[in-house]
Amino acid sequence: MGVGPIFISRVSAFLVIVLFLFARTPAETFTTLRGALEGVAAKYQIQVGLEYAINDKDLQPITLDLSAKSVDTVLTQLINQKTDYAWSFADSVYDVYPKSNSDSILDVKIHEFMTKKLSSKNAADLVGQIPEIKEWLITRSVSRREFQIGPSAPSSEKLASVSLNNVSFRTLLNALIRQFGIVDWVVVQYGENQKYIGIYF
Repeated sequence: MGVGPIFISRVSAFLVIVLFLFARTPAETFTTLRGALEGVAAKYQIQVGLEYAINDKDLQPITLDLSAKSVDTVLTQLINQKTDYAWSFADSVYDVYPKSNSDSILDVKIHEFMTKKLSSKNAADLVGQIPEIKEWLITRSVSRREFQIGPSAPSSEKLASVSLNNVSFRTLLNALIRQFGIVDWVVVQYGENQKYIGIYF
């Protein structure tokens, strides 16, 4: 007995549905907040800034649907899972930061910052010499100390010049990653009594 056309059409329809489902970008789970943001940055070709909340050990996996057309949608998915955080878009950079941090180093007002044809590594060193940043660290008995917080792109070899006046430290970091073409900046305070801070870009 031959196979009827109705049966063939049903099988074809079933195969189309299966192929459609497999073709969709599945939700992806990231083990860290920074990893999730780097995944979003790679997918949507954006630059991001991340300020970790105090005492966030970053042990909560984050699942994101990267098939969404809008980066806004994905970042909203993210903060729905990391409810201590908010996100904003400023200076062409998407920043993720704690909802409450009344004494953030990122709010420090920088009177003047100038670099002329420096590498990103040299600029990162220079950031630690900003008088207002040094004062914030000293008055809170906090030391700048970087440590490895996960895989990241190597420092930019590009030489860039940046000149800014009367801006927040957040705005300065946004400007630096734009000029150097770096994917992200990260600020994290850690250690006993939060006595260390890492500033990465």
